[in-house]
Amino acid sequence: MSDTGNIFVASPSRHPRSCVHDVHTETDLLIVYTSQGELETLVEMLSNVLARKRLRASQSEVDELTKAVRGKRIELEESLLNIAVTEALETQGVGMDMCVVYA
Repeated sequence: MSDTGNIFVASPSRHPRSCVHDVHTETDLLIVYTSQGELETLVEMLSNVLARKRLRASQSEVDELTKAVRGKRIELEESLLNIAVTEALETQGVGMDMCVVYA
């Protein structure tokens, strides 16, 4: 298993179901990278609104952006947790058909 930041990817030689695992990991990584990009965009928007001497946005606009950033952060954390749990279970040899992973 190799560590790529906070995301763990099993190497094909160490995992008996490598083909299925590789597809699953690629899908999860795509979700994580997409969520991360969206989160960065929202944070940049919020930063642009707040990084002024005088606010140009209304309180409701700041609240909406803050809620959007919070929601996207939670979505990203859930995706990362799902990957970590899946990796831990597969490393221990527990089949995914025998467990439930909540996202």
